[in-house]
Amino acid sequence: MIEVTVFNLSLTKTGFLLLLKPNEGPAHRLLPILIGVPEAQSIALALAGKPTPRPMTHDLMKRLLEQLDVRLHRVEITRMEEHTFFARLLLHRDSGEKWEVDARPSDAIALALRCQAPIWVAQEVFEKNAIVVEMEVAEPAKAKREPKPPPPDPRRQLEEEMKRAIQEERYEDAARIRDQLKQLDHH
Repeated sequence: MIEVTVFNLSLTKTGFLLLLKPNEGPAHRLLPILIGVPEAQSIALALAGKPTPRPMTHDLMKRLLEQLDVRLHRVEITRMEEHTFFARLLLHRDSGEKWEVDARPSDAIALALRCQAPIWVAQEVFEKNAIVVEMEVAEPAKAKREPKPPPPDPRRQLEEEMKRAIQEERYEDAARIRDQLKQLDHH
């Protein structure tokens, strides 16, 4: 297993792309996972540390675990079958009880971010599905002075993509994006 962190969350023409990077080893290899709008919104809010007026689904899950005195020990992305990633939650209690619960990687990661639990990927899954990206390396002194940019806002990214689609007369894409914006309003 390889421990990873969220490197980036971005909007693409096919949806939101979550990029995971290994905590150790080459930083130019990233694991891309396509995720849905609600999960992207939840992950973006967790990365930003923004509270919501009412608990979102993953906030509710965290509160339930706390009330039941259960700790999210770690999240594991275990396999990929037919272009679909599979994950599980490893839950522990101080009394020694342990559980494994199947989950979608996007939900598992959204919960892990809230619970400050580590995220792991099976080495074979990472090796077979990682992409290589070119990255600019900042000088260490300069990197320390620059503030970390805030995580992307899913709504703003969708709105910008919809404007581009309309300007380029890609009306089917604009309609699809409009529907994704409506989904955001319902979550």
